[in-house]
Amino acid sequence: MRTFNFFILIILTTIYCLQATDTYSQKLFSNESPVDTTYIIDYTDRITARLYSSIKFTNVYVVDNSLDETLHYKPNDNLNLGFGANYKFIGLNIGLNFPFINNRDHDKYGNTKYLDLQSHLYMRKHVIDFIGQFYRGYYLENSDHAIKNFPKDKYYIRPDIKTTSLGLVYNYVFNHKKYSYRAAFLQNEWQKKSAGSFLLGGNVYNVVTKADSSIVPSNINYVNFIDSVNFNQSYQFGLGVNGGYAHTFVIKSKLFFAISATIGVGFGGVRLHQETEASREDIDVTFTAQLRGGFGYNSEKYYVGVSYVNLLSQNQLGIPEAWLGFSTGNFRVNLVRRFTLNKPITLESVKDLFRKKEQ
Repeated sequence: MRTFNFFILIILTTIYCLQATDTYSQKLFSNESPVDTTYIIDYTDRITARLYSSIKFTNVYVVDNSLDETLHYKPNDNLNLGFGANYKFIGLNIGLNFPFINNRDHDKYGNTKYLDLQSHLYMRKHVIDFIGQFYRGYYLENSDHAIKNFPKDKYYIRPDIKTTSLGLVYNYVFNHKKYSYRAAFLQNEWQKKSAGSFLLGGNVYNVVTKADSSIVPSNINYVNFIDSVNFNQSYQFGLGVNGGYAHTFVIKSKLFFAISATIGVGFGGVRLHQETEASREDIDVTFTAQLRGGFGYNSEKYYVGVSYVNLLSQNQLGIPEAWLGFSTGNFRVNLVRRFTLNKPITLESVKDLFRKKEQ
């Protein structure tokens, strides 16, 4: 598992480097392929500045389909406010956590500490989502249903549960000349007419969940839930292919509604560490699903919109009709203004600026 984890980390680091390197990312991914300008207007030569609010999340599910019951653990999600900008192939967003907004509900949902490096790269032909998430502190969302005699207005808080999630999802956009992901989700293009595209790609992920005691509560309300297996650590990984379709509906060239969905299948494994018995391991089929959505207003200078990205993955537990799943995603509200430059910013112009300062 450590080798697999390290392998994914190397991939994520490489993608970060490509994101920050204009020339190499352009050559490798051919971002400058021509588009049908009756459908897409490209504003990557302008500065796209934004104010945004964002909620990133990750959830843990333990599912027993034979009982039609689920344990759903959630972190105490924080609302971030931030600002950012894009130019050419380089983007930077800075999100700030304001304690006076987010520290009011710790008594109810507990305190979550996290580092979330989730990022989404939207290129002309390629879309790459990568996840590097480290969360500690969860609560059981369906506490009153899952635990015997639990108060309806309270939540079962687990400050000891921590997760490490690493993953990467890739999709190739077939109709890249008429359909733009970047218009709805990166805001540096304008989709003027309705269009869609089929998608095809692959995914790889690794999720580690650890706790001080059993993740399945001792006083659970479900009889023989996942064959009464109690585990305090789980390791899950998967490798698979995915495909789907994306479409943006445009009304009067400026109002839009974007939807994208992919499903994936592959193979993977799960290892459960039990408190009193030997570990359980299983290699089996994995399933993934990814959903994106967005709506708003887009024009030559302004963009106002909402976007949503969610990735769900499930591994079989080696127990009949039992699954271990996780979902991760991001919800954002964006206010965007595009600025035209008198002359383009190039590497040489930046070097000249530093030379003048040194003189």
